[in-house]
Amino acid sequence: MRQPQTEDRVELIRDLPELCLHAGDAGVVCSTWFMPNPVYEVEFRAAREAVQIRALMPPQHFRVIDQPLIGTPSMEE
Repeated sequence: MRQPQTEDRVELIRDLPELCLHAGDAGVVCSTWFMPNPVYEVEFRAAREAVQIRALMPPQHFRVIDQPLIGTPSMEE
């Protein structure tokens, strides 16, 4: 599996009750932080809420479900 990149769409694979997020919620990677291991800032728009939720999380909490939203060239091109 490739490393998540900015603008990737991702899906939670575990509940984060402290943030009112649930497995299956979709979000977008906003940025990558290195402290000392990579963590990702992901923005979610929970279907149950009218607000956006941003969270820093390790890659073990989500999976990439789509290619970047912005026209970023792939490695194969």
